[in-house]
This record gives sequence, C-alpha cells and structure tokens, in this order.
Amino acid sequence: MPSNAKLDTLFFNVTPFRDIRAVSSFFALPFSKEIAYDLKLDLDADKEQYRHDLISVGLIDYDTALELIRLFAQYYGRWTSFPLERSPKDLLDSIRLDSSLLLAVCCLMGLIHYKGDKVKTPSKDLNLDILREISSMLSLTVNYVPQTKQLLQSLVILSSFSMSLSYKNVYFDGWYLSGYALLHFISREMDLNLLSDRFKSHPDRINNFRLWNHLALTHITFCVLSGRPCLIDTLRMDQCREILQIPAATSFDGRVVAELSIILSLYNALQFEEPIEMSLREIDSAYEDWKYLRDQKPLGVFVEMDYRFSRLMIYRRSFLKDFGKDKGFIYHSPLMLDGEFPRNGIKEEGVDSLKKIVRPMIEECIRVIELAYNGDRMELIRCTDSIKFEIFFATVVMINMKRCGFGSLQSEINEAIVKSKEICEWLSSHGVYYNKFVESYYALISKFSDNIHEQEV
Repeated sequence: MPSNAKLDTLFFNVTPFRDIRAVSSFFALPFSKEIAYDLKLDLDADKEQYRHDLISVGLIDYDTALELIRLFAQYYGRWTSFPLERSPKDLLDSIRLDSSLLLAVCCLMGLIHYKGDKVKTPSKDLNLDILREISSMLSLTVNYVPQTKQLLQSLVILSSFSMSLSYKNVYFDGWYLSGYALLHFISREMDLNLLSDRFKSHPDRINNFRLWNHLALTHITFCVLSGRPCLIDTLRMDQCREILQIPAATSFDGRVVAELSIILSLYNALQFEEPIEMSLREIDSAYEDWKYLRDQKPLGVFVEMDYRFSRLMIYRRSFLKDFGKDKGFIYHSPLMLDGEFPRNGIKEEGVDSLKKIVRPMIEECIRVIELAYNGDRMELIRCTDSIKFEIFFATVVMINMKRCGFGSLQSEINEAIVKSKEICEWLSSHGVYYNKFVESYYALISKFSDNIHEQEV
C-alpha cells in the first residue's frame, strides 16, 4: 500500500450487509445485523450468567464485594474505563445488574490488595472458586454475538493480567483472550465502526476507543512475547491514535497509544529479516513521536520501558541470528573465555560484531530495571503484567550474558540483579498474588544468578 494512500471510508460505511438490511427494513422483513433471517435472542442463555453472581451464590457478602470493587476501581479502574465520579456502591450495583462476569473479575483483582478482616466465605479456596465461576461464564460467550460492553471490560482485565490470574487448572492466554475480545468488539460495533464517520458523534466514543486501545496493546504485546501473529490488521491497530483527537482524551490515553506504537513497530521489525540498524531506526522513530510524554511522570517512564525493551529484543534477535544458531538463548556448552568476551568458536572478525551487540543489549536490560526501580512503584502495581514481565525478562537476559562469560559491565549487572530482586520483594509486599506470580520470578532470578548448570562447569 502506498505510504500516501488515503483511507477510503466507503469500505466501512457502505457494506453489502448494510445494503441487505436497508432493503429488508423497507419491506419489514426481520433480518438481523448478522444477516441471519429472523434471529431470536436466547433469553434463557442471557439469564444464565446471573446464576453465577458471587453474592447470590454466597461466595462473598455485599460489604466485602463493596470493598473489593473499591480496590479494583482504585488500582485498575482506568483499564475498564470506569467513571471516576461514581461511588463504589453505585459501581457495584450497576455491575451486578449488567454482568456477573465483570463482578467476578473485579472482585478477584480486588482480592490482590484486600487487607481487611478475613473474608467470610464457605469456600476453602476463594480465588480458585471465583476463577471457576469466571471460566464457566466465559464458556457461555462462545458463539453468542454480539456481546456486551461488560464482556469486553472483563476481557481487558483477564488478558492484561493473565499471568497473575491464571491458577491451577484455570489458565488465561493473554494473546487468545485479547484477540477474542477484539473480534467480539468488531462484531458488536458493526454499525458503529471506529473508522466510520457515524462513530464520531457517538456519546460513548471515547470509552469504546479506550477499550479497543487497551485490548490492542495487550494483543500486540502478547504477539511479541509468544511469537504468534496479530489477529487484527495494521489499519485497525493504527486507528488507535485517533483517540487523541478527542478533547476528553487524557495523558493516560496518550501513554497507551505511545506504548502500542512502539510495540507495534517492534512486532513489525521482528516479522522480517532486516539489518539491525534498520530495525533500531524504526523503534527509535516510533519513540521520537512521543517526546511530549517522556518527561511526564510517572507515565513517561513506562513508555521508555517499552522502548528499551524493544531495543533489547532487536539486539537479542541479532545475537541469536548471528551467534546463537541452533543453541537457543540459554547456552549449555562449555565456554572458552578469552579476555572480556568468550570466543566459543567465533572467528576473529566476528568478535567486534559480537561486542557491538552484547554490550548495548546488556545496557538496555539495565536501563529497563533502572526505570522500574527508580519509577513510581504504585504506578508499577497498576501496570499490566507484561510491563512487570519486561523487568523479569530483562534480568534473565542480563544474567544469561554474565553466565556466558561476557565480562563487560559485571558490577553494573550485579547491581541491577539486586535491584530487580528488590522490585520483586516490593511488589510481593504490596499485593497477594495467589498464583505466586512475582515470587516465582524472584525464585527464577535467584537460582539463575546463583547457580551454574552442570553443563557449564
């Protein structure tokens, strides 16, 4: 597609499905928006979800739910675009009327920060029982379109915090759930497409945009983390920027779009074999577009974290491609040290190239950790799991370079490892992660930095 090509909104505004609906309505024929003739909604299926209301089934009482909703709104309400002016009671009562699934998701997240008296419940494992209720309600959404806004809000949270919410036999795949939600969003908004001129006057436009953007950011991030393709085309990813044209847009909206822009550039760069210089230029260019956010604390810190993580990933790709073929990133073969860098079978002319990749890769790892360590910790708690994962991953990459025998920046690496562990300890002390999300990474970092594999001895 030419770079100067203009978007043809006719594609979104005048569709074959819409033509059929227009003709059918003229003759009062009952065609639905899905073009299924005389479609009838299953009201019994719609009522089924309310049988899973946590308060009605007795898992928690109303007052406990009220406190959990308050905590959710305090820490994570902006991810679901909850109105700031609404009281916890109004939120709880509204959510109970609209969606038992959203109620369960909010209460589960609220439990992470709950510090009151022990919850009165007949459950022996409250978190697991809530998870099972969520899983049951999610199963009811399959092949049921269009879905509600509350389902999309629930999926924003379940996908964005999938790493810390998955537990025992209940597993949430962030890539799948975010993609699933985006597909439901498109189905739900068929008559109010985000790219359609009709949508510009919609009263709930900014809240819909926020949900779309949060889902898009989560989806493209998990594409990078898991190596899976994006289910949404680039055009719909790029449309996320349009929220900034709305007067009510906030700095947080800008941060989300900035992060998405950077991670999307990383995703595109990783899709094709290209010189490292070209990939880095693409990442740098995406980051430069958001200069005005970089100095805004605390939001700018997390934009830079994504930027540093993206550069780390580009250097990592180059390292694996040129020096780690058929070995993976974790080396298990004995290393022959030669001064600052290990030769390990690398020809003389390759040593300089190796230095140009490894040192900046380590520096980007350190920078990710430094940003998290010196940044606003309460803001870090509110961040999605992928931001926390970036810290853990940067630490593991850095330790791996140390284990491979790269002597450069040893003291800086050791200091960064200590800081990464301190971040883990702080996060654990400010939230109860029932699946040991943070504690498990702390254990991994500790064992990986303190012990040597037998193959490396």
